[in-house]
Amino acid sequence: MPGTITIREIIGRRRNPIVAVDDVLLLYGQTRRRALRRYRAAMSAARVEDWISRGPGALPWWRLGRPTEEERERLRRRKGAQIDELGRSTARWRPKYDAVGWLNLACEHLNVELEDLAGRGRSSEIVKMRELIGMVGIERFGVKVAELADVLGKSRDGVSCWMRRGVKRRATDPDFAAAAEQLEHVASEEP
Repeated sequence: MPGTITIREIIGRRRNPIVAVDDVLLLYGQTRRRALRRYRAAMSAARVEDWISRGPGALPWWRLGRPTEEERERLRRRKGAQIDELGRSTARWRPKYDAVGWLNLACEHLNVELEDLAGRGRSSEIVKMRELIGMVGIERFGVKVAELADVLGKSRDGVSCWMRRGVKRRATDPDFAAAAEQLEHVASEEP
């Protein structure tokens, strides 16, 4: 039994263990004695659980990515969330964009110049556009922060900051949230 080998290694009954025993024990306590005592207690408690003889797909912490019936029902009740009987999302397909493709699409839709985004301007409108483009692109379409920063000649920290500020603004500004939703809709349309 593979699990038995690991248990024997951790409790010190096997020379030259293949696992990092000290790292595992740190999860159970600060001193070796206390950690071993807690580890043994946890292993003893696991032996009496009803799931111990079940296969991996039935274990409580590993459902092979399948939602429980309760999770499916909760998803069905959530506004706008849809899931089929196999637990797969039925949400609208979203393409993946590279930084250049995303910036071209977003700038065209929002009627903003790429040079303005890349420039040093700090007008409220440009700041808002940077936040909107960064947030929607990174969050919804898989645009990489590093690529976006490279194309615009900005720092990665700066682009990450745009996204964080955009998320906050979306939560408090209905107009910004509507603009983000519209940009997402336009970018989700299949070519």
